[in-house]
Order: sequence, then C-alpha cells, then structure tokens
Amino acid sequence: MAKLLGALLVASFGHYGIAELPGTVADTCSVFQVKDSTCFETAIDCNYVEKAMKFDKDLVQGMCSSQGYTVKGEESTRTVPFVGKLTITEYTKPAIVQDEKNLFTCSVFQVVQDTACFETAINCMYAGMAMKIDKHLKHGKCSRQGFTVFGKTFTDTVPVLGTITVTEYEKPGAVQASVAADTCSVFQVKDSTCFETAINCDYVEKAMTFDKNLKRGKCSRQGYTVFGKKFTDTVPVLGTITVTEYEKPGAVQAGGAADTCSVFQVKDSTCFETAINCNYVEKAMKFDKDLVQGMCSSQGYTVKGEETTKTVPVIGKLTIAKYTKPAVAQDVVLMV
Repeated sequence: MAKLLGALLVASFGHYGIAELPGTVADTCSVFQVKDSTCFETAIDCNYVEKAMKFDKDLVQGMCSSQGYTVKGEESTRTVPFVGKLTITEYTKPAIVQDEKNLFTCSVFQVVQDTACFETAINCMYAGMAMKIDKHLKHGKCSRQGFTVFGKTFTDTVPVLGTITVTEYEKPGAVQASVAADTCSVFQVKDSTCFETAINCDYVEKAMTFDKNLKRGKCSRQGYTVFGKKFTDTVPVLGTITVTEYEKPGAVQAGGAADTCSVFQVKDSTCFETAINCNYVEKAMKFDKDLVQGMCSSQGYTVKGEETTKTVPVIGKLTIAKYTKPAVAQDVVLMV
C-alpha cells in the first residue's frame, strides 16, 4: 500500500507541475494493487492514473472485484499532498477460493448443551469477526474441551465465508458432561470366547440394536469364568472401551464335556502329563517348545506317581500326573 501512496504522490506532483491548477472536482477512476492475498483499491482523479501506473508497475486501473476480490474488509483514509484525502478499501477473495491457495486457517468451535461440539476451520482473518457475530463461537479445537469422539461431518454455507465443513465431536460415553456416568456390562460370545465390556447405560439399547449378537450382562453368568486378556478398542460415540476376554474352564467348554487331548513333557527322569481342551494343544505347544502331544506311556513312562492341580490362564484348572519309567528300564539306561 505504501507504493500505491507513493505513486499517487508522484502523479500529483507531475500533474500540477505540467498542467493546469486544481479547480473543480475531476472525474475519478478506480485503481488497485494486489499484495499477498489482499487487494487495495482507491478512486483518484482520472488525470493521475497514467502517471501513477508508470511510477508503480504493480498498480492497475480497474476494480478489485474484476480479479475475484469481492469480500470487503477494512477501510482506511490517507492524506496525499495535492491529491488530498484518499479512502483505501481492502478486499479479499471468498474463503472457498482462498483455501485453494493454502492460506492460513484457524479452528473455531461451539459447544451445544455440553453434549456436542461443532468445529470448523476458517480463514484466520475472519475468526475475530465470526466470534463477534456469534457470541457462542470460540477460538480453538473441540479436543481441548474434552470432546474427542469423532461424530459426523457436514457442509454449511455461511455469508462471506462461503461453504465450510463442520465436524461434530462428543465426549467419551463414560465422561459425558464431566460426570462419571453409570455403566452397564454387555457381552458377546464368539466361538469359545466371551468378550465383555462396560459402557454408559444410556447406550446399551442402541448398541444392542446395532449389534444383534451383543447382550446385556456378564460373561460369568454364561459359565465363562476363566479370565483371559484385556485390550482397548475405539468405538464411535462411546470412545475408548476396555474389553476383557473370558473362556470356560477346559473341561466344560461349549456347555458340556469338551474333547480333551493328552500332552506331556519330560524333565530329568520324570514325565508330566495332563489333558487339555484339544483346541488349545497347538497354542500350548507353540508357547512351550518342550511340550509334546501324546501320553507319557508312549515314551516308556508307565509308573504313575503323584497328581497335582494347577490353574492356568484361559484353560483353567489342570490335573498333572507324574510318570516314571519302571525300575528295570531305568537301570538299563543307567548301565548304558
């Protein structure tokens, strides 16, 4: 804008130094200059236009609107020798056009009834103006207010700004309105595992409608009492939930006597044997490389010793029997 004023000053000196003295108000012509993302426009005596443009090569005769700068900003007045007072008006392009040029944007949000937060990004130049128009609008992001659960996205058309994209956020189900909500347990059985979690009671019915396999209650009431692993999952609206896996004890899988398979392990001169659900044999052998499917007797360990019981995660209680080889067989081994 400084160059624009300089051009007008030089034009005024040139005009009054060569031509007639100032008299009546001459016809005015619009001139403009674009700098960064703003167009500066003013109206001057048509006699000065050519000289001003020669002085400032960036000065163009015409109006900012002809270049797409249609959003009126602030006006300022400057006094230029001989020319007198000039009113300079700033214009910018609509936000939807500016976004294409990757101009800086600022996030603004609005909270409605402390249950939902609406957020959008607009040109930073308009953030202050927007907050003056809407007193509920604030500068920042919904996440800083605790609204972290992503909802839906929609577009809206706003005067001056044009089309904007608005995103809705909610607080996690268990922390709505900054108050710990009552939680209810829900579960789902898949194959031989029961998955259980606790969610806000207000969402139980909706969750069960959405997932027909989901039921209200606890896994333990269905006979799934053997604690497995825990993991977290992120669910729309509810946010992050903790899911716990449960299984039935090894001998009662699937509501009845489950098929069992024998596995054993030899340590020193003793063979340890137990029976587990056949579904777990492969996993157990991967976990313990010394474990073998079969019976101790197949390896010559036929003399049964004491039995012990142990509780193992997922499988439940196991009865482990010790076996040794007959004394004659062992002596042969020792002699060799």
